[in-house]
Amino acid sequence: MTYLRSCLLGVLISLSTSYIILTLSIFTENRSISGDELLHQLLIAIVMGIIIGLATTIYVSDKLSFTVATIIHFTIVTLVVMSAGIVGQWFDLNEPSSIMKVFINEVIAYLIIWGIIYILMKREVEQLNTLIQERRRADEQYRSK
Repeated sequence: MTYLRSCLLGVLISLSTSYIILTLSIFTENRSISGDELLHQLLIAIVMGIIIGLATTIYVSDKLSFTVATIIHFTIVTLVVMSAGIVGQWFDLNEPSSIMKVFINEVIAYLIIWGIIYILMKREVEQLNTLIQERRRADEQYRSK
């Protein structure tokens, strides 16, 4: 279930992020996109989301520190984005500045999404810790009677 949930969340994040970046790109470059191109980008976003979603399960591992897991996850995301960039023709391989533009967009999106997920996870951990403390207090009160 963890893998399916991660894949679905990855697809949703990838689709929304891709849509925002694509829309901004079209708007700032004052160009249009055909239905076939849009479908192609949609499929790329879905595949990216599945792969990145699966990569996100690395955070479930107890064997890696959070920092190491984040470095590995970011590396995987970068490889996936750059591969998708080649397939989706997001940049010209002979023009380093276009590759750097995609990388910068990736880093910005990664930091925003990572920050949001980190805050949500931290809040969930705090809620679980509160529940555990309440349970311990209830157990102690029950035992002292």
